[in-house]
Amino acid sequence: MFQKLLYYFLYCLTIYLPLRIRDLCINFFTLFVGRDYAIKMARKLLKEKSFIGVLPDGNRVFLPLDDFKILPIISEIYFQKIYDVKLTESPDCICDVGAHIGLFTLRISKQTSSKIIAIEPHPVNFKFLVKNISINGLSGRVHALNLALGKYKGNAMLLLSKISRGDSSIKKWHNAGDNGCLTVKMSTLDNILSRQR
Repeated sequence: MFQKLLYYFLYCLTIYLPLRIRDLCINFFTLFVGRDYAIKMARKLLKEKSFIGVLPDGNRVFLPLDDFKILPIISEIYFQKIYDVKLTESPDCICDVGAHIGLFTLRISKQTSSKIIAIEPHPVNFKFLVKNISINGLSGRVHALNLALGKYKGNAMLLLSKISRGDSSIKKWHNAGDNGCLTVKMSTLDNILSRQR
């Protein structure tokens, strides 16, 4: 119980407060110049900058400051637990498709001893994913792949979002595509799993 409380305290101190301060500064700036310009300037100033924090389960994480949906993503995974599933036994392998920076990968690594394949097409997200796997000593269990997942093996267009690289997609939805696109490698789940055996 004490350890859990300590991790929540560290989460608030190292992740929640710094990101809330960032968001408050952007909201204050928005009053004077408008939302689009404030986000554009913040992205330019914070581009690929990061800080390190502690998640509620004790995993350490490098967080990108220029991803403006990182707090809601942490909330979905760690507090709302929308991806949680009760495991009666550890499966041989778990795939985290669209792993982003590895938040779910880190969470599931604490709940099972299974091998994990983390698939992420965006090169910046992938860089953070690899760092987050490494800093938690998971390199032996987690295999990260810089790929999109789809119906064929080849190249695909990844539609990018201004607000969050986590909203990037090979299919048009929500904000995907409002920040241009990027050519990425794509593979099928069958191909990936056959290579892991």
